[in-house]
Amino acid sequence: MIGITRKGERKVYDIKPIEKLTLGDWRAMMMHSLPTDFDTTDQIIELVHRTTTIPVKELRRLPIIEMTRLLDAMTGLLEDIKNERESVVVPKSFKIKKVEHIVPQNLESDVTWAQWEDLNKVLIPKCDTESDIMAAVMSVLCLPEGEEYSGKKAMERMQYMDAMPAVLSFQIYAFFFEKNPGLMKAINLSILKMLTSRLPSPEQEPNYSQPVTDHS
Repeated sequence: MIGITRKGERKVYDIKPIEKLTLGDWRAMMMHSLPTDFDTTDQIIELVHRTTTIPVKELRRLPIIEMTRLLDAMTGLLEDIKNERESVVVPKSFKIKKVEHIVPQNLESDVTWAQWEDLNKVLIPKCDTESDIMAAVMSVLCLPEGEEYSGKKAMERMQYMDAMPAVLSFQIYAFFFEKNPGLMKAINLSILKMLTSRLPSPEQEPNYSQPVTDHS
């Protein structure tokens, strides 16, 4: 935790440990791709900004010892995320909003064609980041216990999936990937479209006039 006083007002910020990180927190971190002209340190500073909401200009005003603490914490969090994303240990169900949600153990037999179509043709193409895709996957594939699939209800579930623990979402996401290469192919195609859509058109000239220190 770190306190910053500016214009007589003191605010306390922190970097959550991975145990307290939610899918919504992960979405905030990954809301936009990192600028390609950033070096590694600048990228971590940008992630500190997204995670803590501390303005980048304020981060650059911090004493070295305080900034080092934040960078160490952020680096540790990213390492923990990397390790968790490689895990495929997954529960058969999880509870969110006091409702038990079932994790399909066999996608080919436990998931309907309507779920598969909505996920691949409707929701994933509308996603802007991988964290959006994760929320869509959980909302469509992990139904409340005893509930029949409804596309409308899946859209409503996406609104509260942000409260899901990030560790759990990483584990289930990795599990679905391992169990169904077709899902991985569909998601990878969507991510590729996402990235190419952000490339400048031939008529556009990249703007290099904005200095890195102005990012906030």
